[in-house]
Amino acid sequence: MTQPSPDTPANPYSDLKRAEETPKLQSIVVLHKVISIWIVFYILTYLIGLLSQLVFPPELAQLILFSLLVLGFIGSILVFRLASKLGGVVIGIAYGIVSLIPCLGLICLFVINGQAMAYLRENGISTGFGNENPKPKSKP
Repeated sequence: MTQPSPDTPANPYSDLKRAEETPKLQSIVVLHKVISIWIVFYILTYLIGLLSQLVFPPELAQLILFSLLVLGFIGSILVFRLASKLGGVVIGIAYGIVSLIPCLGLICLFVINGQAMAYLRENGISTGFGNENPKPKSKP
C-alpha cells in the first residue's frame, strides 16, 4: 500500500469507517439517531394525547391513549438499549423506568441523548440532529 501524500486531503469518512468496525460505537450511532428523532415524536404524541381528551369522543380518546402507552414502552426500550451501551445494564434499567413517567421521560430522553452525543464526540464523530458527520479530530 502506498501512503497518501501530505497534499492529499484526509478521507472525511475514515472516522465513520472506524465506527462501522466497532460494534458498540456503531450501535450507539444508530440509537442516537433514533432517539434524536424520538424526542420530536415524543413531544408530538404527548400533545396528541392531551388534545384527544378535548376533541375526540371518550372511546376514541381511550384508544389513542392506549396507543400512546404502547409507543411509550417502545421509547423506553430504546432508552434502555442506549443507556445500557453507555453506562451498563443497571443504568439502562433506571433510565428505562424513568422514561415511562410522562414529563420525566422527556427529560430522560434529553439527558441520554446528550450523553450519547458526548460519547460520540469523544470518539471523533461530530453529531447533529439525527445526523452524524465524521470530522477529523483537530489537535490543539
